[in-house]
Amino acid sequence: MLRALFGFEIRYHFRQLTFRIAVLLFLGLGLSGVHGNFGGSDVYANGPYVITYIISVLSLFSIFVSTLFCANVVLRDTTHGVDAVLFTTAVKRFHYFSVRFLGLVLAVLLILCASIVGMLAGTLFTDSSHLGVFDPVYFIQPLLVFGIPNILFVCSIIFCTAVLTRDVRATYAAGVLLYILYMTSAVLGNSAFFATSALKTNTSGLLPLLSDPFGLSIFFGDTRSWSVIQRNQQVFPFGGTLLLNRLLWTACSCFLLVISYRYFVFRLQVAGKTTRPG
Repeated sequence: MLRALFGFEIRYHFRQLTFRIAVLLFLGLGLSGVHGNFGGSDVYANGPYVITYIISVLSLFSIFVSTLFCANVVLRDTTHGVDAVLFTTAVKRFHYFSVRFLGLVLAVLLILCASIVGMLAGTLFTDSSHLGVFDPVYFIQPLLVFGIPNILFVCSIIFCTAVLTRDVRATYAAGVLLYILYMTSAVLGNSAFFATSALKTNTSGLLPLLSDPFGLSIFFGDTRSWSVIQRNQQVFPFGGTLLLNRLLWTACSCFLLVISYRYFVFRLQVAGKTTRPG
């Protein structure tokens, strides 16, 4: 049953207009991103620095994709009036919760992967003098280190808000507030995400680096002093402060999911009464 439910969930996302628009948008961002001259004119468009730069930044904008998708994921049963039927089926509480969340995460991840396809397509229209050796690791490593953990974090917050409030306005507000709070804290905290910051991971102030849920301040702080050769050949090392940051915020994501599941009510709510617990 779990496989059938997950398959239905994924097909549901694929049929949505918002999913198709988001795919095209991120595809276009990836395609144009390799021509963005990130890191300097001598940095390869398909080098590890440029690819990590694009994937990590676009993972931040997955906040908006997650918010749009999550409103449909959690609230569509009530919106379409099929919740009364759903709660009389053999679908269990854990199956419902896990399938809806994993379907959301996978849908957002596929959107981010569309940007990778766009980057690959963009290199076809790039002069060979601005291209280095193709290496799949340049794409896989930032996706695993930045993309997936950031998507997991964003989806856990938005999903938690949606399942506990069952309010579309609260879900949208959570997504917007998450982005605003992150950007505000980045400015006030002198994050290396911004060009005017001087924060680096070899300073004593590790708290701002660990408190960055997206890990962007660590990447931009360390690579700011990288040479052109490093930006063209060196994959951003996964260790030290970055490893601690990723472990910390992945643990926070898991904690939010546990809390969400603990207080998730899998039953029909009518006029202040509940019927048939799941």
